[in-house]
Amino acid sequence: MDNIYIEQLHNLCMLLSTPLVSCCISTWNRVDDLRKCVESIQSQSYPNIEIVIVDNCSTDGTFEYCMGLGCTYHRMKDSKSTAMETLNLAFSMASGEYILVLDDDAKLVNNNSLMLAVNYMEDNPQTFSIAYNIPGNTEYGQLNDRNCVPEFCGAVALMRRSIGEMLNWYDETLYIYGNELDLCIRAYIRGYTTVYLHDCIASHVKSMNSRSNYIRHKYTLKNSLNAVIKYFGWKKRIKMTFIYGVGHVYYILHTDCKLKLFRWWILWYIKSLFQMICINNVQAPQWIQDYYYERLLHMVGLR
Repeated sequence: MDNIYIEQLHNLCMLLSTPLVSCCISTWNRVDDLRKCVESIQSQSYPNIEIVIVDNCSTDGTFEYCMGLGCTYHRMKDSKSTAMETLNLAFSMASGEYILVLDDDAKLVNNNSLMLAVNYMEDNPQTFSIAYNIPGNTEYGQLNDRNCVPEFCGAVALMRRSIGEMLNWYDETLYIYGNELDLCIRAYIRGYTTVYLHDCIASHVKSMNSRSNYIRHKYTLKNSLNAVIKYFGWKKRIKMTFIYGVGHVYYILHTDCKLKLFRWWILWYIKSLFQMICINNVQAPQWIQDYYYERLLHMVGLR
């Protein structure tokens, strides 16, 4: 009996000595994926966790599952909200000092990953976010471990809530894609970093229940240039806008909605050319601009 009390006292001390982490998930009609995601959170060795789920009006039993889970839960009135809107809502409902954002079809792999991430954040107050090692989703490797990287993959990442609130979280005009880079650049401009931890491992196998091809293609194209136009110096901005333009045409020709996509793209790209000549008073750190410029040249075979 004494051993039970000692163990309970130990668990209580651990709970009181560790900051609360809010695990925030936006979901829509993926209850089986969501269940696996939540189970991976519950298997973590970290003792102080809350789960926050915003449901984009699912019809597959997600509501019943969440009611049985006992998490902080909000169900949208309809399914028209974007992922940026539902995630920002989840962040606003969170109570934790740290925010662990997860896609509903992602999972934490090693049960100490959250402990490793929080410990690093506690020791490094200038760090805004931890980029997880997500094979097939991130391009960082062992050499990047504990180093600054341009952005995290939003499938799984840990963020410091106080800084996220100061930055007003994700830009909801981006709809999908590109939101992580936009947020991380705004943090870097304020002096806060994103660090990659190679031993914080997650998996992300994208669900078959996904967005329409047209919407996905449209925002892939649109948001690929967002950070370049908003945060890059004019020389790189001009070069990259033209290179992206050629790449976009090639991309469009290999989609299943060529005509519809091209009609939208031509007007949007002309608008982007006018935005390209504006002067950005606030810019991303030069090393981030160089990183994405070199990556683009490699992508198109110019390096």
